[in-house]
Parts: sequence; C-alpha cells; structure tokens
Amino acid sequence: VPLQDPIIADVSSMDMSRDTLVYWDLQEKDAFIYSRGGMNESFAFLQITNLSVSGYNQLALNEYVLVIGGENETHIFSKQESGYWADIITLDQSYDRYQVSSRNLLVANEREVYSFNSEDCAPSMPAI
Repeated sequence: VPLQDPIIADVSSMDMSRDTLVYWDLQEKDAFIYSRGGMNESFAFLQITNLSVSGYNQLALNEYVLVIGGENETHIFSKQESGYWADIITLDQSYDRYQVSSRNLLVANEREVYSFNSEDCAPSMPAI
C-alpha cells in the first residue's frame, strides 16, 4: 500500500534522503522539495527553489546538503534549522554527475572527478 499519493509532474531527475524528497520538473523549470515528519508519513510540499533554469538538471541530496546542477552552474543548498533549504553556494560550472556524503561533494564530468568540502566553501553552513 503506497504511503504517498502521486505527485503529478514532468520529472527529469529526483532524489530522496530520510525525510526529504526533491525532484526537477521540466515544465516548471524548477526543483520542488517535499518533507515528512517521520518514515511512515506522506511527503508534504515544502518549497520551490526558484532557480528557473532551462534544460535537464542533475540532483544529489543528503540530510543536510542539496546539489542542483544546471546547464552552466551548480547550486548548493543547505538545510536550515527552520527546515527550509537556502541556496548558499553557486559554482560557475555544471557537471554530469553529483554525489553528496555528509558535507562532501563529489562531481564528475566526462573525463574528470572533483571533490569539494562544502564547509570550506561556505563556513556559515549549520554544523551537523
């Protein structure tokens, strides 16, 4: 028995971590974030990222960091104490793949792999 009613959207990519679900909607050209209070609850709409960029976008998510890679840049969001997500870092390049682990970000393009520590990039991020 599904816990979640269908979310009707033109989804190009999505990710889920614990109590957060995020997906990129091609029609709306934006990412939608849903949250839930516990593992046995349905997801409820939380916020839109307001990026409004065209094209296919890759997502990576963990409990504290959300990464959205667009056509020409990468946005890194941090989960705030309020539960909302703030766009705190913008890299002036996009990559083909993203992976997030704790505060570490692994990005890759066709021939190279890079690793970033988001705390070094934005020391104002809330501590884990």
